[in-house]
Amino acid sequence: MLPPRCELCGRKSRQDGGRPFGGYSLVEFADHQPEETGGFSAGLCWFCPSHAQPARALSDLPRTAAMTRLRADYAAGQLHGPRRGWLRRRA
Repeated sequence: MLPPRCELCGRKSRQDGGRPFGGYSLVEFADHQPEETGGFSAGLCWFCPSHAQPARALSDLPRTAAMTRLRADYAAGQLHGPRRGWLRRRA
């Protein structure tokens, strides 16, 4: 199984132990229909600890509508921004 990856910011969980899944949460949206074969349903998404609570607040919406709203809030800066990468500009 691959490590969880936040559907919103793309941050991955580390595999170095600690809490199970590194605090990442699997959020079930309104259009979730369990797969009979044990696959990963389209109505489920992984979220990092920073974005799990806003995603849970929108769990009564279908996945596409919730993700559209979350991405708009993320782009507007209302949710935590992405982590700084290793590449930084010089001043």
